[in-house]
Amino acid sequence: EMSLYMNRTEDTVYNHCKKLGIKVKGIADNINEDHILRKKLKQRAYWNEITRQFIEEELDYFTDTWVSMMQQLKEDVYPSEELQIKQLITLDILGNRVMKDRKISIEQIERIQKLIYEEYQKSQNERNEDKILSLEEQLASFRAAIGTYTGEYATIVKQVEGIQKDLKMARSERIKRVDDAKTTFSGLLKLLMDDEQ
Repeated sequence: EMSLYMNRTEDTVYNHCKKLGIKVKGIADNINEDHILRKKLKQRAYWNEITRQFIEEELDYFTDTWVSMMQQLKEDVYPSEELQIKQLITLDILGNRVMKDRKISIEQIERIQKLIYEEYQKSQNERNEDKILSLEEQLASFRAAIGTYTGEYATIVKQVEGIQKDLKMARSERIKRVDDAKTTFSGLLKLLMDDEQ
């Protein structure tokens, strides 16, 4: 893409800055950072457990989300915060599973309703009452499942909100301690002692 002001491509400017020793975050840096973070995730103690819990599509989602969150937080994350991030992503994946199952139930309801309607369109003599009864039982079962899925999803959302709140509070407290350390000597000592623990 050409710069409107300097009539130069992004690569040209990036390479010129690199020659001059000017640090510029370019496309290559983003790709490299992404690769490094993916490698770090696979070295985490919890990675083996995650690979046993999720299917391939979910593992890709977990990895992409984890990398994005680490980039957003500039990797300034304590181990306890990282575990909270892991829990958030895990709950997000579980929520996705619930919503997929809910969608399948809705599709089944539509299919069954169509079959019931087709049976009722037949004359009284041609109707299969046993089939209608069976379909209506299936319909009731899928409707109940939707209620269950909705309840499960609401529970997951509450858990996510709780973890997000705890994570935000912990990070806010840490930022406050860093700010205090910048203004008072006792704040600096406390920050250093906390970091040693």
